[in-house]
Amino acid sequence: MLPQEEQSIAILTNLGLTYREAKIYLSLNRHGQATIKELSVASHMDRPNIYGVIAQLQKLNLVEQMLTTPIVYKAVPMDQGIEMMLERKKHELTDLSKETKKLLKTYRDRQKDQLQEECKLAIIPKKVPAQKKFDELFECTEKLNQAICYWPEPSTVLLWDYPKWKKLLKRNVEIQLIVYIPTDRDLPRKAQELTKNPLFKIRYLASPPKISLTIHDQKKAFLSTSLSRDSSFLWVNNSDFVAFFHDYFELLWQKSSDRHPISV
Repeated sequence: MLPQEEQSIAILTNLGLTYREAKIYLSLNRHGQATIKELSVASHMDRPNIYGVIAQLQKLNLVEQMLTTPIVYKAVPMDQGIEMMLERKKHELTDLSKETKKLLKTYRDRQKDQLQEECKLAIIPKKVPAQKKFDELFECTEKLNQAICYWPEPSTVLLWDYPKWKKLLKRNVEIQLIVYIPTDRDLPRKAQELTKNPLFKIRYLASPPKISLTIHDQKKAFLSTSLSRDSSFLWVNNSDFVAFFHDYFELLWQKSSDRHPISV
């Protein structure tokens, strides 16, 4: 078999034909039309197999039967045949994509249930893994995000925080922040703009907090006892622990001020 024919057969099999179907379809396209006997000789296949292949190609609308004696078969032109096979492949991929999405949803729902049931506490490594977990928590927050933050350089922190807050506010999620900002720093302009939204509430601490904490919908919490953003974090979805952290947040909220110490 010539390399060019091998390549053509490979393409047709990728489009959904079997090796034998591709070989017969190419042979018919090459000869224009042929009888079963002629196809058997040209393809070196026995006649019973040829009949089976022709029947399948007819089902795929790639071969036509001529009303002659003996019966002659004619292939649909290659360009039309490939167009039909591509369209069929497209539908198959669309259906496969739908089924794959269903499978992934089932898997993710099961995984989510397992996490809720089994994983009550988890240490999340610093930087990339922690950042990814933060992103997941923000994406699933529906009603309330509470956070205790240490901002030695507020403008730098906002490079990451600001877009997250904007998305939360757009989804009508309430944001409550307790922050420490050094007295020689001020709240960045972007954050000041957000305070015009009644859902965005911020209060200030006079000294650095003992922990960094974020609570999502009073169901999950992210905690670090180090004020460095490069530290590891404790992820919690245990209801008792989250309730404890929420009470601590509320206590600190009452003790904090609605005015930055620099402006007092």
